Amino acid sequence: MHSVLSIMAPHPISCESVMFAFITAYDATISMHAVNNLREADQLQWMIHRHAASQQGHREMAGAVGLTRR
Repeated sequence: MHSVLSIMAPHPISCESVMFAFITAYDATISMHAVNNLREADQLQWMIHRHAASQQGHREMAGAVGLTRR
């Protein structure tokens, strides 16, 4: 493995540069998950809102027709 790395990189690879690359990749992954979670939360909120609006619409229509249970 070391020989492959030394062929790929003309200068010796330091522990710091490996850690930096790992942390940067990890950070990017965390950010990506955060964005996806925000999107999912947004979508869920929209679905809940749409469902509530649809329920309200059904109640209003039923009331107009006189089908509400008293």
